[in-house]
Amino acid sequence: MTSYLEGGWYSKAGRARLRTEVIDGAIDIAGTLLRSGVPIRLVLRVALKVRSLVVIADPLMHGSSQFGPSHRQRIAERLDVMTDGFPELQSFVADCVTHVSSASHMTAFYLHLIHITRMMQLLGHAIGPEIGAIIAQTAAPLAKKKTAKKKTAKKKTAKKKTAKKKAAKKK
Repeated sequence: MTSYLEGGWYSKAGRARLRTEVIDGAIDIAGTLLRSGVPIRLVLRVALKVRSLVVIADPLMHGSSQFGPSHRQRIAERLDVMTDGFPELQSFVADCVTHVSSASHMTAFYLHLIHITRMMQLLGHAIGPEIGAIIAQTAAPLAKKKTAKKKTAKKKTAKKKTAKKKAAKKK
């Protein structure tokens, strides 16, 4: 899926810019994620999580810390939780994490995800309202789960209040 990353994130001239293949890959991945119904906001949330992991890994932002297999494993575990339910996004993130070997690569991964979200937004506007229907269909089950959890919590709170009122009346 991310064979364009085999040559690395950055151009050979230095870390001033991402390689052209990486930017082109962002367009391809954006289309793939849109067609599979991955919400744009989820990809953006993953990007922000990657950004926070960069700061954790390299607080002074020197970009010199190297990542080993155990580092990549921990990064993958933190991101897997966010991508559950969307196998296309999960496999894409896993492929990208395998190509991360330093904090500067994590920053490149973050930028790549930001480019993907921008491309998804542009493609969404180009396609029109159909994409909104696709995203709504896939996001609906997630919203139902959250609503059900909220309703359960509200019922528990209401039961506690009722029990307290009854206890107060008895006294």
